[in-house]
Amino acid sequence: MASGVSDYTYRPVPDNQLTVVPPLVANTVGTISVAQGGTQNACPPGQTGYLVYGSGGNTSFGIICVPSGQPANSPEVLLAQKASSSQPWPNLALGVNPVTGLAGLASWFWLGGANASMSDATASSGPLTVAVHASLIGATWDFGDGSRTDSGDLGQAYPAGSDVQHVYQTDTYGLPSGYTISGLLRYVVTYSVNGGPWQQLGVKTKAYSRSYSVFQIQPVAVGGQ
Repeated sequence: MASGVSDYTYRPVPDNQLTVVPPLVANTVGTISVAQGGTQNACPPGQTGYLVYGSGGNTSFGIICVPSGQPANSPEVLLAQKASSSQPWPNLALGVNPVTGLAGLASWFWLGGANASMSDATASSGPLTVAVHASLIGATWDFGDGSRTDSGDLGQAYPAGSDVQHVYQTDTYGLPSGYTISGLLRYVVTYSVNGGPWQQLGVKTKAYSRSYSVFQIQPVAVGGQ
């Protein structure tokens, strides 16, 4: 077996079910509510989900799905994990307009500067060669004030009007570094053994973050001339 592919631990997903975290919803006056959540299948039929942890069993690397009856630490899956870890993340930057936000007015967000796709990768050991492919399936935007939203795209760079928008109700007075905003990309990873059919490995994520200051517009009385 190739070296460096066994530094993972695997724990079965309880009942093969994942908790669905509901989005936070903020109304026009800034009140945040949380919708009722639920559960969903961790993997497609005929596959079993495993939570993947790094060295020491503390850092989570997401979930992999393997055919039922096949161990999560099989040579094929370990090679797929190795290949997946070698895929370079897109060199994206989080943009926002206006550069300094104004409470009560919409700010536009996007991830740009490069292509968001990821190149395929392979790993080999003995007679096994495993290829992996990562497909972007969505983004979760966190605006730093307790609000977040899921988006099917990465927004559009200014001067285009981005689909990803947020209206801040409060400024960042008292927060020297401003709000921490982030766009979390989600990729579903599939793998193929020796050119065979593609199987689901799991989902991996990458967050792109920056700080953002928001000011208030305050009226000022001006004496008559």
